[in-house]
Amino acid sequence: MNDDTLATRQRAVRLLLRDGWIERRDEPELMEVVWREREALIAEVFEVLGYRLDVERDMARLRKRPLQADPQGRVPRVRPEAKGGPTRDWWPAFRYRHYLVLFCLLAELERDATRPQALISTLAEDVRRAVMDQGEALDYTQAAHRRVLCDVLRWLEDHGVLQVVDGDREAFATADPRAVEALYNIDRVRLERLAPSFLIADADREEIRRRALAEPTPPSEDARRTRLRLHTARRLAEHPAVYFKDLSMEEQLHFRHQRRAIADRVCALTGLVAEHRQEGTCLIDPTASEATDLRFPTFQRDRQAALLIGAGLAAEHGRTGFTAEDVRRAARDLLTAHPKYFAKPEDVMAREAVEQLEALDLLATDGTTLQLRPAFGRFREAVGTTEEPTDPQESLL
Repeated sequence: MNDDTLATRQRAVRLLLRDGWIERRDEPELMEVVWREREALIAEVFEVLGYRLDVERDMARLRKRPLQADPQGRVPRVRPEAKGGPTRDWWPAFRYRHYLVLFCLLAELERDATRPQALISTLAEDVRRAVMDQGEALDYTQAAHRRVLCDVLRWLEDHGVLQVVDGDREAFATADPRAVEALYNIDRVRLERLAPSFLIADADREEIRRRALAEPTPPSEDARRTRLRLHTARRLAEHPAVYFKDLSMEEQLHFRHQRRAIADRVCALTGLVAEHRQEGTCLIDPTASEATDLRFPTFQRDRQAALLIGAGLAAEHGRTGFTAEDVRRAARDLLTAHPKYFAKPEDVMAREAVEQLEALDLLATDGTTLQLRPAFGRFREAVGTTEEPTDPQESLL
């Protein structure tokens, strides 16, 4: 295999991990290589990650297994050193309610396989009933709940499942009575490619959890080691950093002995670069954000503020814990240094910084104590610190 083919295969895997599929109409040259190399690529993805890769002439679809059933725990991949990136964030600010609405909407679209089109009001009512059946509430008199549905619809538009025929999605978000509501075409082929088979409308919550996560108990020691290897490889591929403290004792023991070998295989498959430290391992993204869901810090002032406040906290507290008052003091120092650039009150800046860093898994909270996660240390060069750790066992912070 020549270097160009290897680089193209690695890029294909990165895009599949990020988006779930690739289509020829979007990436014709990439799909040509994927189609030509399909047998080797399918085998390698299954061997390294245990994922099933379906390759057709015009598309490739990666069918992954979730690492956990509760989508509330899924955080965006924010990998250090991504070069540039898309014009907007690839990862919307999806939280638990977004995932609940998305899964219910997919289930409702699957339920009525003969419906070629739908008004946004019809989809909204279908989702509201499905959410209620799950014991949750969706109230469209609240602007925040309308925005959640519109975020999900936009995500489905981006993935080609829904195409706007007439009207405006934002009219629903703003509740503008003068605007024409959106009418969608439903692409059944793309819906089938997107929706996992366990997302069926008549399955209860426990059934979905069981079917999403069920894996047979390893019948032998070799099977147990294989399961641990695949779980570790998936964590490295799906998360920006894998920390020893987040693993079970069994997983920790396996990871300490096998992390370099497993990381090398994941890096060979994806083109990412492994960095091993005391706290664990992170995979660095040297690409144009092809393995990064959310750019950080970007030129958005709230993210810049979060980065600078975090840098101040890292310089003062390092690996030790701190309090909300320490965050407010760091925000106050930032406002003093840049009074014309940052205009929000210090308590607002401090609260938003904590929310952003926590959402990106760069900060952990334990009651009233806060602590920066080790991966935050990889962003310090963004604030002018270029010194890099040289000892492989040195802490990131």
